[in-house]
Amino acid sequence: MYLKANISGGRAPITFSWTGPNGFTSALKDPVIPNISVAYSGLYTLSVTDGYGCDPVISSTNAVINPTPVPSISSLNGLGTICPAFLGKYWTTSQTNVVNNWSVTGGNIVGSAIKDTVNIQWTTTGNGFITLTAANSVSGCDSTITRSVLIQDLIPPVLGCPASLNLPGCDETALSVLPYSATATTISYAQFLVAGGTASDNCGLSSFTYQDSKSGAHPVVIQRTFTATDYANNKSSCTQQIVVADLTPPVLPNPSSFGFCVENLISAAIVSNLLKINPTPDYFLFKKGSTALDLDPAGFADNCTPSNQLILHWRVDFSVTTPQPSISGTGEPSLYSSDILFPGDGATFSDVIHTITYWLVDSSGNESTHWAVPVTIHPRPALSLQSSPLIQTIDTNTKILSYAQNHSQKQRN
Repeated sequence: MYLKANISGGRAPITFSWTGPNGFTSALKDPVIPNISVAYSGLYTLSVTDGYGCDPVISSTNAVINPTPVPSISSLNGLGTICPAFLGKYWTTSQTNVVNNWSVTGGNIVGSAIKDTVNIQWTTTGNGFITLTAANSVSGCDSTITRSVLIQDLIPPVLGCPASLNLPGCDETALSVLPYSATATTISYAQFLVAGGTASDNCGLSSFTYQDSKSGAHPVVIQRTFTATDYANNKSSCTQQIVVADLTPPVLPNPSSFGFCVENLISAAIVSNLLKINPTPDYFLFKKGSTALDLDPAGFADNCTPSNQLILHWRVDFSVTTPQPSISGTGEPSLYSSDILFPGDGATFSDVIHTITYWLVDSSGNESTHWAVPVTIHPRPALSLQSSPLIQTIDTNTKILSYAQNHSQKQRN
């Protein structure tokens, strides 16, 4: 506070004597009282004496000292180092007749800035500043305080990846909840949790994405990379493996059985002298290129592999009565590289039942039902010799018998 003596006239030397509240005294003409406070309110008296020795001139004035507001800034966790995008609550102590006005650098005040308590939404990284001006509405006295904060986050999110998955299906279209995406796709935190993941961050998570890549065909192996980003743009990623495999076998209708007669008779031989006939040939010949054992591909079906890409497998197992090694192949039997001879029975003139087994294999290696289909070779009618005149000639050396046109035959059931 400044005290000033306004005088005129008089004779030097002139002396000054000030007295006032709170024990104040001064011999200066214009004294200054530093660090003024309310305690210095009251009557200040000045006594002036000049060189004439006359009685002192005395004058006084009353000083009213109004208190200066004392602002303060408080927060539970919003001072010092704070997170980007942090929403903090800040307040000051309420004072009578004092209006508080807030301002901020590096963020925004949510709502009114003229009140005792404000919410600040921080929007940048680096240094931020909070300024509070407290003004007494009666005296006009005011005071300002500024606090700084450091807006910073160097810690990346903590990410727990969903467990590996094995899904039935043909390809990546089997992914339905989060469809296959070769580009980064944004999802919510809730979707990440539903997928089986976990995530946390010291300052909060701002976004989640996933991106897929695939390899192979049967099965399809998908690498799904999840990325979590926090409000300071720190990122963490993890990769989930998803295997999509076709587990459904193809469908092959049960084929009908086959029946064939032995080839046309060429000759017959007498066994010993019992007149027992062994006819030749005694087999059915499945000739290369014949479609007799082929299946109709219109009935082939699979959930993933096109019907024209299904592989037909087959295997011929011969009757135990006429044993010989099995024969197998792929594709229709008509594509087999050589003839197949199915033995018959020229001794007892009975049916001989062989087996051909069919099955389909799809692109994933799934096999259809293996259908074992009988292939019955029917004998020609049994021959019984009668006395002449049926027999025209008999070659007793070779035991070869020739028949006349009116030979007799007997059907064997």
